[in-house]
Amino acid sequence: MTEHRSFFSGIRHQFHNRGLVFHLFLMGVSFLLFIFLIQLSLKMYTKHGNKIVMDSFQNMTVEEAEGLAKKNNFELIVNDSVYLVNMPGGMIVRHSPDSGSIVKRGRKVYLTITKKVAEEINSGLFPDMYGKSYENIKVLMERRYQLQTDVKEYKFDPGPENVILEASYKDQLIVNADQQNKDIRIPKGGAISFVLSQRGKGPIPVPNLTCLQYNAISFVLKSNELKLGTVRTDPSVGTDTTSAWVIAQTPAADSSRTIEIGGSIDVRLSAIKPEECP
Repeated sequence: MTEHRSFFSGIRHQFHNRGLVFHLFLMGVSFLLFIFLIQLSLKMYTKHGNKIVMDSFQNMTVEEAEGLAKKNNFELIVNDSVYLVNMPGGMIVRHSPDSGSIVKRGRKVYLTITKKVAEEINSGLFPDMYGKSYENIKVLMERRYQLQTDVKEYKFDPGPENVILEASYKDQLIVNADQQNKDIRIPKGGAISFVLSQRGKGPIPVPNLTCLQYNAISFVLKSNELKLGTVRTDPSVGTDTTSAWVIAQTPAADSSRTIEIGGSIDVRLSAIKPEECP
């Protein structure tokens, strides 16, 4: 009796395993058939129906794009324009729907083309540039405003190097230490010239030490990376030079005279403040 039961249990087990394999086989076939039907329907949708793949019109003129668009009866509409540096006007830079999109024949395609005349930017839109890092401002000018930059000159300054001391456009001053012009119009692609700070080079203008007290000139000399030379005193000074006044210097300070970095200035002191000093 036990043997008969074992025999029938084995048969049921085999049928069960075969049924599981059969179901897995049917699932695999169904999946492959599903993928095939999707691919077939897409081909029919895009090639045999009213749907097609959108062409690319980028870097074409509108006239060139119209020739390509005729085969699918696309209607091209220019609805936006933008100025791009070093790119001629009338070129298509983007369109909607984009290339590769599935679209109907005869649909409207909206184009963005390049302008022939550069847009103008008002300097009033610029941030305060004086004393700012040239590298940061350079990136801002190029990316946000599409303006070029160049360094016209370096000038000595005791502060950090490569900060902006002056900016101009075609000899029109935009900003320096004393003023900021917010009404200069600059076309995109135009170049702004900068004067930057520099500490390690000379010559520099001779600083004016006259009318300063002796205890104040060391700061001026240090700021300009200069040294104190010979100190001569009038009899009125005595032994205490701290509050004495500088009444003369060599070399003298004027607009045409310069001195090398690290040079020295001789001074003459008096206990009496000169009348011409403020």
